[in-house]
Amino acid sequence: MWFEEYVGTNIPPAHVVNGHIYAAWGAYDYYRLTKNPTAQWMFNTAATTIRDYFTSYRRPGTISWYAASTYGQYVWGAPASYHKGVTNQLAILGRQTGDPAFATQSAQLLADYS
Repeated sequence: MWFEEYVGTNIPPAHVVNGHIYAAWGAYDYYRLTKNPTAQWMFNTAATTIRDYFTSYRRPGTISWYAASTYGQYVWGAPASYHKGVTNQLAILGRQTGDPAFATQSAQLLADYS
């Protein structure tokens, strides 16, 4: 499941990484306030997606892609400031979920651009 940042009838799915994570955090906050099980499911599913698609947006040894899809990579490339933000977002997801894979992924992105 991807929360798409850019949608439209003539726009292919881009799978923008940070936009997806921000949307997941919306579900996370909603769950914290309401204990709504659907919101919890949405957050968990969104976190799983970003973890499992890591190799789609990581570029070992350099800056990560802005998006996980080929279309998104072509359109937006790999901005340096964005890479640092996603590195931090992955670390936060690790704390939120308790899944150590996010800390590992965050460390890998940090090492890719240190």
